[in-house]
Amino acid sequence: MTDDQIFVDRLEALTEGPNLATVEGIDLVAVRRGRRVDVLDGKCPHQGVLLGSGHLEGHQLVCPGHGWRFDIRSGERVGGPQCLRRLPCRVVDGSVTIARAEFEAWRAEGARSSDPRLTIGDLPGPREWPFVGSLFRVDRSRLHRQLQALAAEYGPRFRFSLPGQSFVVFSNPEAIRSALKQRPGTFRRPRNVETIIAEAGAHGVFSKEGEPWRRDRRLTAPALNLSHIRAFFIPMTRIVERMLTRWRDAHANGAMIDVKAEMTRFTIDVTSQLTLGIDLATLEANDDRIEGVGLREDLEVLFPRVALRLFAPVPYWRWFSLPQDVRFNQAKARLKVRLQKIVSETRRALAAEPNPVPKNFLEAALLERDEDGGQLSDDEVGGNVLTMLLAGEDTTAWTLTWAIHYLSEHPEAAARVYDELEGVVGDAAVPADLAQVGELRYLDAVLREAMRLRPVAPMLFLQANVDTEVDGVGLPAGSTIMVLFNHAYESKAHFEAPEAFRPQRWLEPTGAHDEPAFMPFGFGPRLCPGRQLALTEAKVLLAALVKGFRLKKPLGHPPMVDLFGFTAYPSTLNMYFVSREGEARRR
Repeated sequence: MTDDQIFVDRLEALTEGPNLATVEGIDLVAVRRGRRVDVLDGKCPHQGVLLGSGHLEGHQLVCPGHGWRFDIRSGERVGGPQCLRRLPCRVVDGSVTIARAEFEAWRAEGARSSDPRLTIGDLPGPREWPFVGSLFRVDRSRLHRQLQALAAEYGPRFRFSLPGQSFVVFSNPEAIRSALKQRPGTFRRPRNVETIIAEAGAHGVFSKEGEPWRRDRRLTAPALNLSHIRAFFIPMTRIVERMLTRWRDAHANGAMIDVKAEMTRFTIDVTSQLTLGIDLATLEANDDRIEGVGLREDLEVLFPRVALRLFAPVPYWRWFSLPQDVRFNQAKARLKVRLQKIVSETRRALAAEPNPVPKNFLEAALLERDEDGGQLSDDEVGGNVLTMLLAGEDTTAWTLTWAIHYLSEHPEAAARVYDELEGVVGDAAVPADLAQVGELRYLDAVLREAMRLRPVAPMLFLQANVDTEVDGVGLPAGSTIMVLFNHAYESKAHFEAPEAFRPQRWLEPTGAHDEPAFMPFGFGPRLCPGRQLALTEAKVLLAALVKGFRLKKPLGHPPMVDLFGFTAYPSTLNMYFVSREGEARRR
């Protein structure tokens, strides 16, 4: 390779279609079709989503974020003025290279200077006391709501501090998009996030930064693409059918359903099946004959402690352990042993197959190769597996819980979902495939509305890697910022009647409807890679539930509230799932 060329990847390391690629810290997409490779700008000009996680339809590269399409032969966007820069490439001796002069010119075009108007000290904010900051104003379980109120009081950018932690809070959607689009180069997660999650053994694509993140994302993204979700659809529906049987039994016995617990069990079963290929059968199994029993209990110990540690002013557990820390360490040790055993056995099984085809996330991660032909180690795979199990558990479970709450409070919306299901799935208990799920437009609107009113991730913390600026505020390297998603979700400037549950707004907007302000899965290069799986499992579960049951809260049920830990979670929700089949027999 000559000096006027830059190495991108080995041809044999590229899969057919789009591939994530990084050259000197710049994200690119390498699209392989046989022996031909096209290299283009790796970020969608719409929202900065990494195009290497998309898919190819003919000559069109489809963005995984919002479906924008680009002709890979020209870089032109289909149906719009925005386009991607194509970088002339060559394949020589099995290596894919791009012209250095073209690359440098393109990188120079993207460089821009900033002239911040404000310093952090210029910003307004609540009164801060020495050493403790604004601690006396804070109820950590309601932090997201309190910050929302402060944004209404002090405006779209303000200062806020806790013991040992100072933040600049941004609530303007444009400022949020600007910051998130600059990850992972300009901004990263705060360093304590990476450290604390690594201490829990879940150091993977969620918590890693920079080049380690790029490597893990490249190796793990294929396991979450549309083709894998399509192949996983039937096992997912079997888990849903098992839930239906459980709920019919509860109805026959007059028992109430603990909705949060049921949704958690469901999402753990789905995530463990997709991730490990293991059916934990947490709804039925209570003995050691089922591989993985006890995994759910250990996960339920691990995640809450991680959330609490992220907000602890002092990492006391590194010097002494309280009883809850002893339980945390025991659960972590058991999980590590379980996962190491599963990873080792799976690696041996794959090695024994002549041409193994991955059937789950674990197998896909074990079979992937990086640009040097290397694989993730067992520890790296275990960290990413645990990341999947943790990330796929509560976020989807809490969204489902809120959607069920709102459907029970709005029977007219539940009736419309039921009518839509009658027209799409007919007499079937669950949708037959992803195509039918895609036809459930009103059900999709119900989920969007639940996520708008009760976002599981109402805020995100970021740390500046370099001196930079956001929304005219100069931020020195090391500064921590907080982007507050939920403020715009409940603002009249962005959504008409924001306090109301109106799924129809997502189908036929009237009045204010700022859809770009809605970012339930984040934005930019680190847009959640599991969003398609989360939405699919939520829609399939809700479809089966509404098709088979009426939702009935008991009299005197306390009002629902959202509480904050690492995510925002719902308070207790108990209700009756009344079988439509049972009602029909009685009539």
